Amino acid sequence: MKSYADYLKELPDRTCEIEVDLVGSVTKFPFKGTFRCRVPNVQDYIQADKKRAALNGGVPEEELDETIARTTQMLSYLSVVLEDAPNWWKKDLKNGIDCLDTNLIIILYEDVKAFELSWKQKVWGNAETED
Repeated sequence: MKSYADYLKELPDRTCEIEVDLVGSVTKFPFKGTFRCRVPNVQDYIQADKKRAALNGGVPEEELDETIARTTQMLSYLSVVLEDAPNWWKKDLKNGIDCLDTNLIIILYEDVKAFELSWKQKVWGNAETED
């Protein structure tokens, strides 16, 4: 029987590059660049939840404004699945925390989740996958 590690090597590549080319909805800044992301593993989900808790400042999620809760969820997820990003994302926006243009965060998050879903569909051969 194959080991788990050997089996994983036969799966489709868990990484992809995502191109961003959009104008900020608040600042009108022209965001353009390439992000490299990966399909998360269990440790990534744990780290994302820890990051989300830190971003929420100890406030229970149900007590947060819905927009804030959603934003911290997206940013915490992106913080663990993005392997590389343009310097403007890493330095100027401090990995999204200093971003005024939430459309960038939303579109980037949706693109990463779409890749994750497409990867699962390649593995399973259909759209019926479990998270």
